[in-house]
Amino acid sequence: MTYTIDIVDNTAALLARVGSIATEKGMNSAMAEEVRDYTKKWFVRLNSERAHKGGGKRTNFYKSVKNSVNTVDTPSGFVLNITHVGIRQRWLGGPIVAGKSGKANPRTGKVPTLLTISACADSYGKPAWEFNNLRFAILGGKPALVEAEATQIKIVKAGKTGKRRIKVTGSTLEVAAGKKRKVFYWLKHSVYQNPDPTIMPTESEFAKVATEAGKAYIYRKIARQ
Repeated sequence: MTYTIDIVDNTAALLARVGSIATEKGMNSAMAEEVRDYTKKWFVRLNSERAHKGGGKRTNFYKSVKNSVNTVDTPSGFVLNITHVGIRQRWLGGPIVAGKSGKANPRTGKVPTLLTISACADSYGKPAWEFNNLRFAILGGKPALVEAEATQIKIVKAGKTGKRRIKVTGSTLEVAAGKKRKVFYWLKHSVYQNPDPTIMPTESEFAKVATEAGKAYIYRKIARQ
């Protein structure tokens, strides 16, 4: 994702006072560095503030977004890039459809036809294929992946002989009828994610940071003259 920042200020007038190509490039680099650092700090803050409400091991999504932030100088300024996959979806929102990504399940080699929506802390941030104890079930008319009844193996003494035998209880083959099972994922063909503009600074905030950095650079240049 690239972000273009329009700066409307008196920076150009200040630049005319020192007017050289080298100074313009230096100013652009100073602005790019400040915007890049500002954006990284923004995502560090979000990462500390927005832990998943359901608990579970954190994925540190915004920390990984921060690590994908970079800037590229251009002849007329710079471009801010955020290369993390997923940030645009959270920012702008929109539909998410099963199979649209084309990514196959590493176990089956097939592209999923249903989305797995985490329903508990244990499954948050994890793909369903990481679990081998889940079974399909219909709960309240809704498809889900639930925890199967566990198999327990115990070594016990068999009466007076003292010989040991293996005792197996439970079943991993089915979800026992009438027994509550923990829901790990809800299954859906598609979902709609609401946009969240608060995960990005506004254009005016970006512009302010860039402009102040440009001014500071030019003032330093003027002071040296």
